[in-house]
Amino acid sequence: MAGFCTRCGRPLPESGICPCTQQAQQPQAPKEPSAFGLAIKGLPQLWLSYCKDPIGTTRKAVEKHDFLSGILMAAVTYIAVFFATLVYALRLDSHFPAVAWLGASLLMPVAGFGLTLLATLVLTKVTKVPSDFKGMLASSGLGMTFPATLAAGSIVLLLVYPGLISLLGVASFAVWAVVTVGTLLQVYGVKLNLVTILLCVAF
Repeated sequence: MAGFCTRCGRPLPESGICPCTQQAQQPQAPKEPSAFGLAIKGLPQLWLSYCKDPIGTTRKAVEKHDFLSGILMAAVTYIAVFFATLVYALRLDSHFPAVAWLGASLLMPVAGFGLTLLATLVLTKVTKVPSDFKGMLASSGLGMTFPATLAAGSIVLLLVYPGLISLLGVASFAVWAVVTVGTLLQVYGVKLNLVTILLCVAF
């Protein structure tokens, strides 16, 4: 008599191996990583790729609707600016105005991302260039890569010479403006005319 399975209580077949045991021994398929996890893991490679080829990397992200990478890069910029401003505030102790600290560290990155997104939305609609919101999120976030890099590098520089914050701020704004215009012209194909020039100046 073959007996019964000690796990499920069913009568054992002639082989003496219960089917429930075979099912338990089958390896489970590994869980696929989430899109968010993949985006975080690929952030360093994305940064290197963007530094080498900003337009090509942005175009690829727009085509893939990779809005997660754009949002993550915007978040990195936010964190970098926050800590750079915090270092500056601590370096100067009480001489640093609280309003300026809040404005620089909390509002400027959000304003930069929002203005880039709004400019892309308005100019692509005015010029009737095909675009989608996810692609615009991707390009707007990636456009903050260089300002984020400057902000992260400034954390060390501000410890040595706090007076560099004005220069770094101007440099970050100039880089952001150039990248935004370059993205509109070369990634989205927005044509330069009087209307688009005036809109770019307005933003």
